[in-house]
Amino acid sequence: RLMITDITLSNDTIAEGVANGTTVGSFTVIDDVTPQTHTLVLLDDADGRFKLDGNLLIVRDTTKIDYETDISHNITLRATDESDDEFDKVFIINVTDSTIAAVIFTIDPKTSKEGTNPVITITGQHFSEGGEPTVRINGEPIAINSYTDSEITFVLFEDLPASVYNVTVFNGIGL
Repeated sequence: RLMITDITLSNDTIAEGVANGTTVGSFTVIDDVTPQTHTLVLLDDADGRFKLDGNLLIVRDTTKIDYETDISHNITLRATDESDDEFDKVFIINVTDSTIAAVIFTIDPKTSKEGTNPVITITGQHFSEGGEPTVRINGEPIAINSYTDSEITFVLFEDLPASVYNVTVFNGIGL
């Protein structure tokens, strides 16, 4: 009986910190019958980390791809050909460590009244990568009250007029 014999992936390694939508690699289905059209379905997307776009494996959620947490993730792909022959294969996607910049997701509060000293919380990721982070507002360093890898809190003591601020977070790597 003629059938699908294998599925290959052109690349099985991704660096932590890549953008959502980054292509990991492309799948190729090996079938005894050619030419043949194949339908690909990602049965296991590694808890939402990856998705398919045609025959391409794409990063769906980069926040879940962190070398310090997991150095690899398993995905399962199913290929179905025109004869309804199915072939499932598990792939291991390896994660490489990278020197990555801190990424800010939200800053709260976004505005404050003139003359107040608001508590500011910044959420994101990789803040403590490489050591203690640094926060600068309009280029000036701000004292941090507390931090984790995903959150920084500080009180804005400076009597700054209400305006737009340029907030920069450097992780311990100092990028």
